[in-house]
Amino acid sequence: ILLIDIKVNNNYKKFGNLLLKKLDKYERNIYLASFNKKVIKYLRKKTKYKKGIITLNYKKSNNDFVVINYNTISSKKINDIKNKEIFIWTIHNDKDLEKVKNKFSNIDNFYLIIDKEEE
Repeated sequence: ILLIDIKVNNNYKKFGNLLLKKLDKYERNIYLASFNKKVIKYLRKKTKYKKGIITLNYKKSNNDFVVINYNTISSKKINDIKNKEIFIWTIHNDKDLEKVKNKFSNIDNFYLIIDKEEE
C-alpha cells in the first residue's frame, strides 16, 4: 500500500488533477488521504484509487478507509467503523505501539502508521 497524505488548501482541483496525472503511470495499491474533505470529494469523482479522510474524530462517510489518531478515538467508537480499512497514526515509540495493540486487539482490519526510528 502506498498511502499518500494530500496537504492542500487552495486550488485543490488543480492539485488533484496534477497528482492523478503523475499517478496514472503507476500500477500500485494507492490510497489517497487528506484532512481536506473537498479534495477527497473531488478525487472521488475522478479516480479509482481508494480515498479516505484523515481525522481526529470518526464520522460515518462513504470513503473507502479512515486514517485516525489513536489518542482521539475510543475502543467503542473504533468498533463502529464497519467495512472500512483503518489506518492508525501518531505512533512515535514502543510505548505508543503497545497502547495501540492493547486498545485495538479485537479488530483486524487496521494498519499502523509508525514514525519512530528503528533501534
